[in-house]
Amino acid sequence: MSSKTAVASWRSRLKKFKGLEWIALVVLIGIAGSILLSDFGGAVGGSSGASSGSALESRLSSILSSIDGAGTVEVMIYEASSAASSSVDWLGGVSSTNAQQAVGVVVVADGAGDVRVRLELIRAVQTLMDLPASAVEVFQRTAVPR
Repeated sequence: MSSKTAVASWRSRLKKFKGLEWIALVVLIGIAGSILLSDFGGAVGGSSGASSGSALESRLSSILSSIDGAGTVEVMIYEASSAASSSVDWLGGVSSTNAQQAVGVVVVADGAGDVRVRLELIRAVQTLMDLPASAVEVFQRTAVPR
């Protein structure tokens, strides 16, 4: 079957649709799109859970390393799934999300041996991540032998 024949075949099928059938077709396409976006929303939206976590860690490391005396800073964020929630969109599609919530942060910094720097790092992480001090651990970075 040539492409011209296939196009002509589809055109003749589409001409048979009436007004209500068009509405049903559009709604069906919308529901299918909604399902696809809810399943692959992280990939389509440009950031999956893992990449957004590492992006947040990078941003936090960058901010913390600008604290006077902190030096090179590495950050690891521990996230736990909070309660799952689901919602219904206007087309009747259901989407569910498992929100990730930071429950702990480990900071390794060159300047963490200084009490002032350690306290400033803890306070900055508490403020930025909305965590209690008990959820933030700061450690001295070891010197790499050359």
